[in-house]
Amino acid sequence: MSEPRIQGVTAKALGVGALLSLIIGAAVPYTNMIINGTLLAHNFSTPAALFLFFLLILGVNVLLRWVLPGYALRRAELAVVYIMAMLATSVPTVGFTENLLPIISGLYYYATPENNWAELIHPHVPYWLAPQDPVAVRHFYEGLPEGLSVPWVAWAAPLAAWTIFILAFYWVCLCSMVIMRKQWVEHEKLVYPLIQLPLEMIRGADGPGRLVPPFFRKGVMWAGFTIPFVIGVVNGLHSYFEFIPQIILFGEMPMFRESVILRFDVNLALIGFAYLINRDVAVGFWLFYLLSFVQRGIFGMFGVSSTENLSRFANLVGPFMAHQAMGAMIVLVLAGLWMARGHLRDVFAKAFGRAGGADVDDADEMLSYRAAVRGLLASLAVVCVWLGLSGFP
Repeated sequence: MSEPRIQGVTAKALGVGALLSLIIGAAVPYTNMIINGTLLAHNFSTPAALFLFFLLILGVNVLLRWVLPGYALRRAELAVVYIMAMLATSVPTVGFTENLLPIISGLYYYATPENNWAELIHPHVPYWLAPQDPVAVRHFYEGLPEGLSVPWVAWAAPLAAWTIFILAFYWVCLCSMVIMRKQWVEHEKLVYPLIQLPLEMIRGADGPGRLVPPFFRKGVMWAGFTIPFVIGVVNGLHSYFEFIPQIILFGEMPMFRESVILRFDVNLALIGFAYLINRDVAVGFWLFYLLSFVQRGIFGMFGVSSTENLSRFANLVGPFMAHQAMGAMIVLVLAGLWMARGHLRDVFAKAFGRAGGADVDDADEMLSYRAAVRGLLASLAVVCVWLGLSGFP
């Protein structure tokens, strides 16, 4: 007989998750853009969520289990809290606002007679797509004068319009994950590194016995924690006090007639990431990085270059490598869909009530396959209509 499922989506879990999300939403932009400090969150990277979750389990929840056991969060509730905090890290960083706000306002702020944006671009931008008040745009970049309030009127329409788009896009992602989860988790046995550590932290968190979960009672864990913690603290203090020596964990070697530089970096975060993923995947990362490095070196030796200007991330490796990476991504997606063709056939049969769909079990999914497929199609339609109204052909 299977164990009863513990409800994790409770008012208590949602309240704590919302509090952590609020802290992340306020702290991350401040550290990223005001003091230019440590990146607490960077799109898919979630150190802020993991650090707050660490403090919640080891500090707050242990104290509650000791003093007020009825108020302590259970394992399922802790999982909900971490998911909310992890998702919250993507919003105030380069995953959304750090890119969106400068782009829609910079369109006007950086317009000059030399680039002729006012004649070439501005007439094609709908009024609701970007703020139209030049004073509000200037204050966004140069700072709001003392005594003035934020000009929300100028930003209301574009923020509302982009919120519709981003919610539809997030719903596309959510429905896609529901459709593909069983294929990835149960059939292909994919490992999700961002989830492995939190799962270990909450394992046994609401079990009988000691107050502290088993993960935090292991000496080897604290040894592994201490090394990067001490290095990070010393290097952080070095940034403020130069007399404190810096611990350097990288070196560089020019190669291929100094056309490229091979960097040797003891990146402790990536070491932990590589430990959690499949060994074949880790070797693939390493091997194809070296192959791309050799290719860039050969191109550099023979003077093969391109002046094409792509995104700031693509420009780091050059247009040739960026286009190859996009080609590899297309192949990866198509290969993944081909491997999942049987599962996708069953999912769509279940969604549209065709023969064979009744045998597919979607009881463990957060949405039924019918709701996920219809939600995917509806949200894609919203995205397409939105893009069409914005001026895309």
